[in-house]
Amino acid sequence: MNRILVIEDEDAIRELISDILENEGYEVFSAPNGQEGLQLVTQTDPDLILCDIMMPTLSGYDVLAHVRSVSQAETTPFIFLTAKASRSDQRHGMEMGADDYLSKPFTRLELLNAVDARLQKKAVVGSHYQRKIEELRKNIAQAMPHELLTPLNGLMGLADILKYEHDGIDAESLSEIADGISLSARRLHRVINNTLLYSKLRVLASDEVQAAEFRSHILQQPEFVAQCAAMDVAEQKGRQTDLTMAMENATIGVSEANLQKIIEELIDNACKFSLPGTSIVVSGGPEGDGYHLCVSDRGRGMQPEQIQAIGAFQQFERQLYEQQGSGLGLVIVEQLVNLYDGSWRIDSDLDGGTQVHLWVPLADDQALEELLNF
Repeated sequence: MNRILVIEDEDAIRELISDILENEGYEVFSAPNGQEGLQLVTQTDPDLILCDIMMPTLSGYDVLAHVRSVSQAETTPFIFLTAKASRSDQRHGMEMGADDYLSKPFTRLELLNAVDARLQKKAVVGSHYQRKIEELRKNIAQAMPHELLTPLNGLMGLADILKYEHDGIDAESLSEIADGISLSARRLHRVINNTLLYSKLRVLASDEVQAAEFRSHILQQPEFVAQCAAMDVAEQKGRQTDLTMAMENATIGVSEANLQKIIEELIDNACKFSLPGTSIVVSGGPEGDGYHLCVSDRGRGMQPEQIQAIGAFQQFERQLYEQQGSGLGLVIVEQLVNLYDGSWRIDSDLDGGTQVHLWVPLADDQALEELLNF
């Protein structure tokens, strides 16, 4: 049974709305003012809120602002009840997070239709996110055991060789074993670090204070940082001769560590999905009030539905193309760009290569002034 909270200071209207909804089988809670209404929000966890705008002490706008700051109710459908609703009033309410308006006087049918429409939309959205959660669980279950156990098995196997066969190991073989241990350790380290970073970025996205601190750093030489990061990954993959850098310097509103991470993941992805001997190009420069970065390869490309479905712990066509990675790389890039209020786009053609474009902000005047006065 859906729970509906009615916040209305006129007793007759509040009671009439409650009677109509109860007769339709809804569980109804009501409050005569905003203060009591906010208490009921946390106590009853309603599925929908109907709230008058013009109320003493706390207006409907005040109630909505408080509701959207409560984690358990930040997505609860919210319908304003109002005797006057100009276009500017409606726009203001919608910008604050209201879902609908009911103009007084309204009929029983108008009330029920508005309530039913918002509850149906909530059910559809809830179902969508539930599918996403189940998909994430499935992808984690499929990807993580492989990504953790494969390098771990490599480490254990090489350790056993050193333990039980060390007397017969020559210097060349010992060097190869050391390389194998290093490779497996780096792979395991990367999987763990990316998983932890993914979780950290998800938390940052919902904490504006930490997100503001996250965005407070600037970088004056993105060309140097990007070149070092790209070359490091390319050398690990044996693709250094395939790499071309064409970047310009500018002072950007991104930290050195995060630009390095973005470049590492994009180059790793380009190496993973293109053949040795094909080009990988990193270009970048100021564009308007932002910095445009592009990494392109000549690999097998992606289908439009694959681009749309990019998600954590998800790999495409793994049954056809065996590859390393948990599928977190592009998701982390997307999260970093979003946290910087930037944007990104993937252009790709099957068998024609992929271009990943992203735009991040240039450092603002205040940040530049603080840097110069430091």
